[in-house]
Amino acid sequence: MAIVICNQVGGVGIAQTARVLEAGGPVLDALEQGIRPVELDPTIHSVGRGGWPNLLGQVELDACIMEGRSLRSGAVGAVRGFLHPISIARQVMERLPHVLLVGEGAERFARECAMEEGENLTDEARDAWKVWRGGRLSEEALARWPDLALASLTQDAADPQKTHGTTVFLAQEAGGHMAGA
Repeated sequence: MAIVICNQVGGVGIAQTARVLEAGGPVLDALEQGIRPVELDPTIHSVGRGGWPNLLGQVELDACIMEGRSLRSGAVGAVRGFLHPISIARQVMERLPHVLLVGEGAERFARECAMEEGENLTDEARDAWKVWRGGRLSEEALARWPDLALASLTQDAADPQKTHGTTVFLAQEAGGHMAGA
């Protein structure tokens, strides 16, 4: 029997993970395919598109993946401009002798692997960042998100009970092989 568990924000991808496992697919494929929808969901502010920007207003993403049988792992940190850091982390694990790439090195590697590039900073996250930084909002932003909603967004961003920091998936194939991402 295959098993998959995830934290709260992983809910948008857990069905995809389960489908891959039920079809007998490899556990690493299941995890990667389950996390990708989480990375694209603009309503999730702890990871991926829609993630909260750093102090400079840039969305920097991290990901890691670990395979249980051999304990191989791969990770990336501070990646900007790519939609699926989980896929980049998997390529680190599969192609390199390294475990972790960060920043420009991770981005260069992602380009060499032809990973999908894209903008992760949404208007909502940008406007919440401006409020957090004390900046003024445009009239358009105020019309889209009333002050109370923006205040709530910025408070939620700082509340680990609401953002949960990241997404976590753990899975086991029917044969017992486990992995995490």
